[in-house]
Amino acid sequence: MAEPTKQLQTGLKWLGLASVVARIIDVASVFVVWKFLTSAEVGIAALCASVVALADAFSGFGVGYAIVQSPQLSQRKFSTAYWTAGAVGVFLAFVVAGISPLLAAFFEEPSMIALTCAWTLKLVFAGFTVGPMEKIQRELRFPQASAANVGGALASTALRVVTAALGGGAWAFALGDIGRYGYIFSHTTIVSRMGSLRLFSKEDLRELLDFGVPLMSSQ
Repeated sequence: MAEPTKQLQTGLKWLGLASVVARIIDVASVFVVWKFLTSAEVGIAALCASVVALADAFSGFGVGYAIVQSPQLSQRKFSTAYWTAGAVGVFLAFVVAGISPLLAAFFEEPSMIALTCAWTLKLVFAGFTVGPMEKIQRELRFPQASAANVGGALASTALRVVTAALGGGAWAFALGDIGRYGYIFSHTTIVSRMGSLRLFSKEDLRELLDFGVPLMSSQ
């Protein structure tokens, strides 16, 4: 069997194992957190999470798909992808934060404003993670990608449980999400070294979006 094929298969096993471990950690933490939260607090968290998750579906505008599947990527195109996906994340965060008062008024729950606005940090971290994570996987550095995912799950669990135990209520889930994506962002940015890139090209941006947006829309 060719070496690249063996490396790919080993890497996919790493990612699969990391996904299972992260999921087990997540499920276990949710059961622990539920012991500290009321049904009303869980409901508020679920509403805010749903809004943020809807916005997260547009994270990166398909740039991640373009990074993985494009035949060739220059350093400039990697940098363009990184800053584009990050900018999209910031834009989505502002949009969600902007409509949070309307959501709070509709559900007659004023606490949703602050909670939703804080939760949008996940969108910023997720946006700036698209480029680094996809670059790492494109380079077949699957152990590093796996470590980022498991580390994110551990960070999320720690923040969820501690916040819930201290009486933070619905904030336990928000801070858990922020902690997860904050850790993954930090880990992948350091490993990929994409944060040091300062290149941008409108031509590369057009190519990335032309390739990535249709793929995102088909998912």
